[in-house]
Amino acid sequence: MANTQPSKAKLTTLAMVQIALCTALICVSAQLAIPLPIGVPFTLQVLMVMLTALILKPLYSVISLLLYVLLGVVGLPVFSGAKSGIGTILSPTGGFIIGSSSACSRACSAGSSAESSLLCATSS
Repeated sequence: MANTQPSKAKLTTLAMVQIALCTALICVSAQLAIPLPIGVPFTLQVLMVMLTALILKPLYSVISLLLYVLLGVVGLPVFSGAKSGIGTILSPTGGFIIGSSSACSRACSAGSSAESSLLCATSS
């Protein structure tokens, strides 16, 4: 007998392309760094993480960030200074890399609540 239940949300081709493009932009923006004397460089990665969170749906933006971290852990030089590997995650900059996922989810929730409040304000 055929399954007549509706399927859950699937990743469409458009969503996969959006996730891949945002991941690529995060990778490129991490390379644009200004070295600071404290050891942690200032990069445009934070800006791209927030833009990704505001542009994509919350699930897609988290997938994009996790894909970025996975690419770096696997060995592609996507972290600041063309670094990669698990050693980078365990270094002082690793907290910023892992924390970007949390920041992304918080920005998604802030963006969705601001959008709903904006819609409520314009509908009355």
